Amino acid sequence: MHRTRVGDWEGDLIVGRQNQSAIATLVDRTSRYLRLVHLPVDRTAESVRGQRAAKGSIVDAVEPQIRALLAEFPDMPTTVIMERVGWTRGKTVFADRVQQLRPLFRRPDPAQRTEYLPGELAQCDLWFPPAVHFRWACNKRFRQAITTFADNSRHASPWAAKVYADARVRGLDHPHAVRVLARAWIRVIWRCWQDRVAYDPARHGNAVRLNQPGQNDLLAT
Repeated sequence: MHRTRVGDWEGDLIVGRQNQSAIATLVDRTSRYLRLVHLPVDRTAESVRGQRAAKGSIVDAVEPQIRALLAEFPDMPTTVIMERVGWTRGKTVFADRVQQLRPLFRRPDPAQRTEYLPGELAQCDLWFPPAVHFRWACNKRFRQAITTFADNSRHASPWAAKVYADARVRGLDHPHAVRVLARAWIRVIWRCWQDRVAYDPARHGNAVRLNQPGQNDLLAT
């Protein structure tokens, strides 16, 4: 089953012990956004229709503007959305509404897809588009993994230590310098993946040049 269209919901019913309580679940197929609806004890159509409708919120008036912004920029920070729509009232109620709406507009992560049509090829590797901004465009779990690897690598690799040290000399703080090193490692890892070979410092041009006579000693931090 494809899950490419926002707004298609899957419904289910959770019944409590001895049928004394019940909750309806609504899940958006694309974003997997979940809504829980409490149901009366008898769960008849008449009882469900007779429930009092929820009162409106002060955010309802600007919800169309919020949806329009999220449709174009799904990861736009809540504070920026507040400025764009001219919101001057309580931040909490506005942030709650944005939190509810944002999953409806975020593109599904290919790594989370588990259902395929017969004969359809399953993509098992993760592809990240080239020449993108590292902080905002990549998968957060990938970013955490590669920055942790980069931070550890500077203690074992003279080349990594130099890249990190040069970034600190330019005035970057530790997290920023680690991200610079991570970007450098991504290029190396990408080349290894393309060539289907393991990383070898003896074939890494910058690492080899670093060990040539005349290079300054490194102060690895």
